[in-house]
Parts: sequence; structure tokens; C-alpha cells
Amino acid sequence: MSITPGAKEHLDELSKTLAAMATLTPKGLVRREQLGDTLAFNDFEELFAAVLEIASLLEETSLDGVSEDALRQLSESANSVRKALAQIAAFNANDGGPLRLQIANNLANEFNAFFRVATPVIAFKRNLGVDVAALEEETRDFAAEVQRNLGREFEAVRMLKEEAEETVEAVRDTAAKVGIAHHAEVFDNEATRHSRWALGWLLITALIAAGTARFAWWNVQQYAGSGNVDLPPLEVSIQLAVAKIVLFSVLYFALIGAARIYRAHRHNAVVNAHRRNALKTFQAFAKAASGDPDIKNAVLLKATETIFSHASTGYLAREPESQGSPQVLEIIRSALRTGSDDR
Repeated sequence: MSITPGAKEHLDELSKTLAAMATLTPKGLVRREQLGDTLAFNDFEELFAAVLEIASLLEETSLDGVSEDALRQLSESANSVRKALAQIAAFNANDGGPLRLQIANNLANEFNAFFRVATPVIAFKRNLGVDVAALEEETRDFAAEVQRNLGREFEAVRMLKEEAEETVEAVRDTAAKVGIAHHAEVFDNEATRHSRWALGWLLITALIAAGTARFAWWNVQQYAGSGNVDLPPLEVSIQLAVAKIVLFSVLYFALIGAARIYRAHRHNAVVNAHRRNALKTFQAFAKAASGDPDIKNAVLLKATETIFSHASTGYLAREPESQGSPQVLEIIRSALRTGSDDR
């Protein structure tokens, strides 16, 4: 039977496509060794086998007498299936799970179209008496099974994404805890340092006070307890009085200065110890208020104010009034405005 030039062209293209598909095997497409158990196409091995089986049957079937339009449909559909198989063969582990599911789903769709075109021709030419309707029903069932497998794969990917997000959140939480612990350690070191300096200045203050008292007592004993009634001349008495006044003034101001330095160090030690303790309990407050965003913001604001606002310790003579809330609120507002401007 003669064949038109157009039909011959479609037949030649179909033959080349089927010959290329004949070089493939289901296990070669699965590639468990190259891709590993997670990304290998284990779930689609049956699909690969069905595609290659239909291609093999079509290649073995004589297509003489098939219309040009039918040959065109066969050639186009077979070429689409071959391209889908080529995408699967070219897939590598760096492409990721979503692309794997996409190209497998694409192959299933192309196979459905190829099956609908090829099976009537195969049945007709081989006189197999194939029930096309039954084959189509079987194909739909198989396609539905493939869709279910894809759904399970998508669900697995979703679960992996959730696990990854939980892992990232856990890493962030750990980093926050490490940061809080580091800042708490900084405040602890400062509190310890100021406590040691305060102790030293307390000893210096005590020594100055004891020296001043001892000198005053010696001065009293020098004249009141000696029984000497002979008084020095007026000029000498004035000179001695001025010298003693100067000496006692120096001792007095030294005593006051040492006491102030001691109180300043004690004040800083108490403030840093307070901030250290506040930081150590900060995470507990944050977790306890994680349910309601408004309550969480209020609790965190108060905790932040407690950490960074001025704390009255009683060691300073004139301590300023606490203005923590307005200052902290202004800092937060400024940070929010800065973030909005950046966006």
C-alpha cells in the first residue's frame, strides 16, 4: 500500500523516537545507586515499565495502512513521552524533591495521552481483540494510583518542610539562649568586679576612719593627759591649730571620698547583679507569655524595662527617678520606624 510523504515523515520520526526509548530500562530510570533511597524513582518503576512496554509493542507493530493523522498523533505523543523520560534520566540529587515530583507527574500525564493514542492502533493492527474501553479504564485506575503516590510524596515533602522549619526555630531558640547566657555572664563579671572594688574601698574607708580617730585621740591625750600646764606662745598655738585643721580636713575629705567610691562600686555591683538575674529569667517570661501576642508584648516590655531601666539601690545619695517605660517605648518605636523605612 502506498504511503503519503507526510505519513512517511511521521513514521520515520516515530521510529526514531521508539528506538531511542528502547534503549531505556525501568531500573535504569529509577537510579537508586546514583540518587539514593530518598530521591530515587522507586515509586514510579511500574510507570516506567508500562511506558516502555507500550513503546515496545508499538515498535513491533506494523503501521502500514495507518492514516497520516494517526501517525502524526502517535509521533507527537511518543516524542512528548520521550522528552519526559529524558527529564527523569537527567534528574540529579541537587535538583531537589519538588522537581522530582513535577517531572514524574508530567510523565504520568504524557503516558495517559500516549496510551489513549497507541493502544487502539496496536489492537487494530494486531487483531488482538483488545477491549479499548477496558484498557482506558485500567489506564485511568493506574493514573489515579500514580496521583495518589504523588499526593503521598507531596505530603512527605510538606512534613519535611515542617521539620526543617521546626529545626530552624530550635536553632534560633538555642542561639537566643546562648546570647542571653552570654550577656548574663557579662553582667555577672561586672557585678563581681565592682563587688571586689567595693570591698577594697570599704577597707580603705575603715583604715582612714580608724587613722583619723587614732590621731584625734592622740591629739587629745597629748595635751589633756600629759598634765603639762605650760602652754606654748600664741603664735605657736595658732600655727599648730591651723596645721591640725588642715590635717583633719584632709583626713575628713579622704574619708568622705573613699566612702563615696565604695558606695558607687556597691551601687554598680547591685545593678549588674540585678540585670544578670533579670536576664536569666527573661526566657521564662517570654515562653510563659507566648500564647497571646498582646500579653507577650506587655510582659516582654516590662521585662526589658526591668533589665535596662535605672534601678534604685539606696547606695547613692540622690538617685534619679526611674523613667524606664517611656525610654524603652521610645527605643522600640524608633526600631519599628527604622524597619519600616528599610522596607
